[in-house]
Amino acid sequence: GLEKYSRNYQEDLVALWKLWVPSTFINFAFMPMYLRIPWVASTSLIWTCILSAMRGDNDMETSPETAMDYAGGNQGKTLMALYDLGISKKPAYHYDNTKEHLIITATGRDRIGFIQRVSEAIMGRQGNILDVKAYKVGRDFVTVMLVEADPKTAPLMGKDLQKLGDNGLRVAVQSTQPWLSDDDSPRCKDGVTYMGHLRANGPDRPGLMLAITQFLADMDLDILSFSCNQHIQTALGTNDVQQLAQITGVVRAFSTIDKVKLEKNLIAFEQQHGIRIGIDETDLEPSVSSFLTTSSPLRKRHSSS
Repeated sequence: GLEKYSRNYQEDLVALWKLWVPSTFINFAFMPMYLRIPWVASTSLIWTCILSAMRGDNDMETSPETAMDYAGGNQGKTLMALYDLGISKKPAYHYDNTKEHLIITATGRDRIGFIQRVSEAIMGRQGNILDVKAYKVGRDFVTVMLVEADPKTAPLMGKDLQKLGDNGLRVAVQSTQPWLSDDDSPRCKDGVTYMGHLRANGPDRPGLMLAITQFLADMDLDILSFSCNQHIQTALGTNDVQQLAQITGVVRAFSTIDKVKLEKNLIAFEQQHGIRIGIDETDLEPSVSSFLTTSSPLRKRHSSS
C-alpha cells in the first residue's frame, strides 16, 4: 500500500483538488444546513467511485518481505529477521565463534551492588555480557550470565570472579557453546508454533512443581521461563492460615498443539490437584536462542567453582 501510494499520490492530489475543493466551497456557500451532510456524503461516494475507477484494475499483493523492506529500509530488514524468529530458525544474533563463551552463575545474600561487582570483574578482562538473568530467591540473589571473552583472558576472568568469594559471593564458571554444531539437531526445525503464559495458584504441597512440569512435558511444551512464589493467606470465613503457591511462566511448542485437548487436560489437572491453572496463548515472540550452525568444534571445557 505504501509503495503504491508513493507512485500515485500526485495524480490522487490532483483529483482531490478538482473534486473536494469545489464541493466544499459549494457546500458552505450555497447549501442549506439540512443538505450539508447529504452533500458531503454524496461527494465522498463520488470520490470513492473515482478512486475505484483509477485503481480498481490494479490490485497487487505485496509479499511481507517487500512490505517490511519498503517500510523500514535497512531497519525493516532487521525487524523482519526478528519477526521470523518466531516461526523459523534464524538467529537473534550471530555468536563470534572465535571467542570463548562462558556461563557464569553467582549467588549470595541480596544486597546493593551484587551484579555491579560481578560485572566489574568481567569488564576488567574485557569480557562482553551477552545475556543476563537475575532473581531474588528467598534471602539470596542469583544471577546467570552468558559472557563472551577472549580465549587468552577467559581463565584470568574466572580467577578474578573466584576472588569475589571473599565478599560472600559464590561464583561458578563453565565453558559453553551457544550455537549449534553440525551434528546437533535443533528442537524447532519447524519454528515455534505456540507460545503462552502459564499461571497457576492454589494450596502449596510437596510434589506440586513436579506435577506441573510433568504435565508440560507430557503436552510437549517447552519451558522458556518459570517462577514460583509462596505467600500466606487467611481463608475466608475462618481464621485458618493457608500457604499458597503462585506459579507463572512462559511456555512454547515446536510442533502443532491441540488446543482443545490442552484445555481439557488443564481442567482435569485442576480437579486432580485442587489448584487453578491456565495457559493464555500469546503472540509468538523473538527467541533469545540462536540456531546458527557452525563447523567450529566445542572447545575444551574448564570449570571452576
